[in-house]
Amino acid sequence: MRRVFISCLGIGTKKGEGRFEYDPARYYLTEGEPSTLTPFVQTAELQLLGAGSFDKVVIVTTEKARGLHFTQLEREIRALGLRTDLICAVVAEDMSSKGQWAWFETILEQIQPGDHLTVDLTHGYRAIPIIFSTAIHFLQRSRGVFLEHVFYGAYDKNRDMSPIIDMKDFYIINEWAEGVSRLIEDADARKIADMVAGAPAFQLEDLKDDALAKAATDLTDRVRNVDMHNVTKSAQSLIKLVAGKKPVNSMVASLLLQLIAEKYGTLTTSDEVSGRYDRWYFAGQLAYIKLLLEHKLHMQAFTVMREVIGSIGLIAVENARTDTANGRRQRSKADIFINMLQFEEEKWQFTEDQQRMKNDLLPFYGRLKECGIEMLLRSFLKELLAYRNGFDHGWTKKPQAATDLFAQGQRFYQGLSEAVFNLEVCGILPN
Repeated sequence: MRRVFISCLGIGTKKGEGRFEYDPARYYLTEGEPSTLTPFVQTAELQLLGAGSFDKVVIVTTEKARGLHFTQLEREIRALGLRTDLICAVVAEDMSSKGQWAWFETILEQIQPGDHLTVDLTHGYRAIPIIFSTAIHFLQRSRGVFLEHVFYGAYDKNRDMSPIIDMKDFYIINEWAEGVSRLIEDADARKIADMVAGAPAFQLEDLKDDALAKAATDLTDRVRNVDMHNVTKSAQSLIKLVAGKKPVNSMVASLLLQLIAEKYGTLTTSDEVSGRYDRWYFAGQLAYIKLLLEHKLHMQAFTVMREVIGSIGLIAVENARTDTANGRRQRSKADIFINMLQFEEEKWQFTEDQQRMKNDLLPFYGRLKECGIEMLLRSFLKELLAYRNGFDHGWTKKPQAATDLFAQGQRFYQGLSEAVFNLEVCGILPN
């Protein structure tokens, strides 16, 4: 782990023809003695932090600023006891998009994975501090750097001493952006839950709730782990907690709660989960499948669609439930039902035990035939199972994974949605 100090150096204030300087000042951090008098905030910061504790110091500057100030700045820094690399990284004064990208890469090449960074943004050529801010986020994501400080020297010529402000806590906004992105793009609330747990009180005091963080993580895990019979219940628990929050101190907290409600609210039902294979069960499963498809979680979506078709066969099975051990034992009949749909009737082959289960399902199967639901499910079931088996076996029997997963997923979802709708129209689906 290296400690790296990185700062930008500008030309200063014009003091006369061809003469640019920084005014000498004493700077202080929130605790401890002030720095000695110096025109360079970098000198003050390294003095107050201890220059000898850093493994590398990088000064990003233009050719003109280097000619004006770097020699003196280097002399001051070396006098503080720095015994390691002091790099002068020169960037061009090109303000074009290409030039900005070159500044960005100049900063990146100075940083190694795992570095602990102290960044000073006080001075710099035009937009270079903005590039620094962007680089910080990229480095945190791509190289796992740890941000120790982000300093700004608030020089005031009317003060005997000027404060050095540490803006590190504000840069947590990058982490919040990452959390929001994961929620919106991946239906993953775990990052936000972690952020809420560790955020300073002044940021999200209204969301400091272990139960909320636990519920968000629980639902994300259930969604991604295909815990299909508990997704709806978990979503209702989370949305209930969200609805009970009324932030008064933070617009960010309100926004986060709104995003969570919008993302997961569709997974809830107006009734409590009954444990039966009723209309609310199938409505919740269809919403779950839609969420999975939207976020390209195709393997999970195809798995749920297969099992929901099996669940249709359990609508008329006595004692079939999702919330009791005996009720879940009826799932073997769901597999029999899928086989009844997968193969033509004249090709049915069942063992003696399977024959008994098939015979129990035949009256219900007949009702589905009368309503056209059996034919509708047959129209896409074989293809659905073929895709699901592809996932099961890592596509090892194919040249590559299927490339039409999104389109086929939408087609299977539409067919399944139509089947559930027809179950209601035909009066087959319990309320």
